[in-house]
Amino acid sequence: MQSNQSSTLEAVKEQTDSAAFGVILPLLAFAVPFAVSHPQWLTGTLVNCFLLLAAATCSRRSLAGVIVLPSIGAVANGLLFGTFTTFLLWFLPFIWVGNWIFVTTFERMRNTVRGALAMIIGAVLKSALLGATALVLVRLSLVPSVFLTAMSVFQLVTALAGGFLALGILRFTHTHD
Repeated sequence: MQSNQSSTLEAVKEQTDSAAFGVILPLLAFAVPFAVSHPQWLTGTLVNCFLLLAAATCSRRSLAGVIVLPSIGAVANGLLFGTFTTFLLWFLPFIWVGNWIFVTTFERMRNTVRGALAMIIGAVLKSALLGATALVLVRLSLVPSVFLTAMSVFQLVTALAGGFLALGILRFTHTHD
């Protein structure tokens, strides 16, 4: 039954993927690092908000753009981590997987548990993956230790803040329970 609900939900998303969400959210997600490159907590909060808004309203195709484009924008802009931005390249695939875990956990769990709990679990899983990745990369001397906090605690805080912001927007617009 769950797979029928998932396929039905995806079909509805595909049919209703409007320009307002299907095109604009990925573009906004890409632009965030250019428009709001500092402070990092604000950038991360906005990106995580867009991730959950896209998970709740967009097709998989549009969602993929929101998962991938913000980190590419951060690298292209070069301002998010200043001189450390080149080290961000090591993290790109893990950031993408972390974002995917965040949105997939939210999508799959929000109908069986409250949306906030689904978001919190996704945020914890995302930050755990990125924190573990940072630990390995620091231990291998591939990135400086500044990434330990940036990819663990900061990721958790911004995922939670962005997640709660998205849930508030979805509740306000009646797009989510």
